[in-house]
Amino acid sequence: MNTSTQNHLEEMVNMNMPVEETLNMETINENEDIFAGKNFPTLDGLAMEGRQILETLESRIENLQEKFIRLLTHAMQKAGVKLENRLHLSLSPQGDLIVEGDDNDTDKMREILSRSDLLQKKFRELAYISFLSYGIDMVCQAKEAMDEDSDEQGCLFSHFHAYIKGTLSHFYIK
Repeated sequence: MNTSTQNHLEEMVNMNMPVEETLNMETINENEDIFAGKNFPTLDGLAMEGRQILETLESRIENLQEKFIRLLTHAMQKAGVKLENRLHLSLSPQGDLIVEGDDNDTDKMREILSRSDLLQKKFRELAYISFLSYGIDMVCQAKEAMDEDSDEQGCLFSHFHAYIKGTLSHFYIK
């Protein structure tokens, strides 16, 4: 065994040590709130103005949805398509419009949407603005929950998870 191998083994052993043994507990201040006032002014500002931004985005989404439906209805009438069942529209990870459903005219709808750059563009725009609205709403909800400092903060934080296994631990939102 050479020096390099010995150092590597020592690092591996240290990785598996309990957190208490490697963490200097004196450096942790239990009363420190990293999101309070001057520590995170950007979050405070966004949360303060977030509700107004949400109203603007929701109005924009509503207008875009109406425009999309009018454009789609016109294209459907032109192609002689009359839907009897619901169709599900979504975007693929590559940004392509996906049409799913069991209506007799599902294939015709796929064709209409695949030939219309405008409909695809409007649907993507709806998706982008909707996600932006959702994200800002989550920021506002999270900030409100932190400000309340309550044990009963609703289901928002129930989406936060952690798998704990030493240095291989990871945190995620589901």
